[in-house]
Amino acid sequence: MHRLGLAEQLGRSLTTTNVIENLNSQLRKYLGRIKRWIAPDMKSRWVATSLLEIERKMRRINNYEKLKGTVG
Repeated sequence: MHRLGLAEQLGRSLTTTNVIENLNSQLRKYLGRIKRWIAPDMKSRWVATSLLEIERKMRRINNYEKLKGTVG
């Protein structure tokens, strides 16, 4: 963040691990209900599907607009 010059704008939102912890708890909620994995790749499909569902419910990071143009 410092190298990109985004510490002031996004630092407050990304200085804690709350975003990661929230995502992990949401994944645990979705995947904890599944008791039996039939195929080896089924877990990755369920994780991907759960992340898409969780993404719809998550809030955006404050000042996320400033990220455009910095990546890529």
